[in-house]
Amino acid sequence: MNIDQLQLTINYLPAMKLKELFLKQLAYNDAMNLTMIHRLKDLEHPPHETVELLGHIVKAELLWLERLYGTEKIKKSFFENWPLSEIESHQVESHKGWISALNEYDEEGLNTIFAYHNLKGEAFENSLYDILFHVINHSTHHRAQISKILRQHDIAPPVMDYINYVREH
Repeated sequence: MNIDQLQLTINYLPAMKLKELFLKQLAYNDAMNLTMIHRLKDLEHPPHETVELLGHIVKAELLWLERLYGTEKIKKSFFENWPLSEIESHQVESHKGWISALNEYDEEGLNTIFAYHNLKGEAFENSLYDILFHVINHSTHHRAQISKILRQHDIAPPVMDYINYVREH
């Protein structure tokens, strides 16, 4: 097969818009957070640190959502001692909130700048695009930490690979 024949076999799809990509990433993020929550709920005694990290993931998602709306009421500490059932209900709330927030903006709206304060009280401004990227990346980072902790306890973590998710959805 030469290069011309190879190029004919490639199926080109129209470029995905950034907003569509973020909606897809938020769906993946939600599914993986819930998958991890359910995996820990299946364990008789999940390692405490894993539950704490999951609470941190969800709390951070809710905090960033509140920053977008200027309604910060989340207690400003890094980790939460929520039980898994509460983490799960907060995850459902977070996902609904992020989808609703993103649907308030069109493609150009992803460039909207939001002013907020970090946990130290310092003022910052970032675009919706950057905040969304951060929130999703932050969750992925901590789910990887949870997977590592589970392996250290000889517990198989759930599959978190994005490609597996898109194959199934």
